[in-house]
Amino acid sequence: MLLSIENQFTGIQQTLEEVVVPHISSPYVRGQVFAVMEILNQMQNWVEYRSDLLEDEISRTRAVVSPIAEALKTLGLEVREATGDFFRERESLEAVVPKDGKELLELRNRTNRLLELSQQLFHKIREVIPPEDKTKIEKLLGAHLGYISKRNLKLLRPTLLKKISTGGEEKK
Repeated sequence: MLLSIENQFTGIQQTLEEVVVPHISSPYVRGQVFAVMEILNQMQNWVEYRSDLLEDEISRTRAVVSPIAEALKTLGLEVREATGDFFRERESLEAVVPKDGKELLELRNRTNRLLELSQQLFHKIREVIPPEDKTKIEKLLGAHLGYISKRNLKLLRPTLLKKISTGGEEKK
């Protein structure tokens, strides 16, 4: 689950103020750090997660959850009753139409919680569902998790790791 943008910015600001600033002796440099903190404070109201990525992930997650739900439906009344929360949550999510980025993020988080629940249920029933359904679901789960991981790796930007590790100075 992703942290909200506000929580991420707040965490960065707290780290700067509580960990970095106490080790800076120069008033000028301390002022620059406080300026960065103020910029972060102002930016948090303007930054959102990319809606196209959230919508894509929601759609792909729903596509993975559907065959698990279908497999659960075929197992009889006692299984359906035992998994009622799963079906109620799935049904409630189908009706959600997010109005803004925050609601879209919440829908993505709820959809991911539903995926986690469906994975747990799948592992409980995997021995009693037909082998072809089991294989299909395992492939869907693997492909989905692989896709999300690859997408997230592509989004990483080159870091300042070298400057961070050397304090911005070239090693000789």
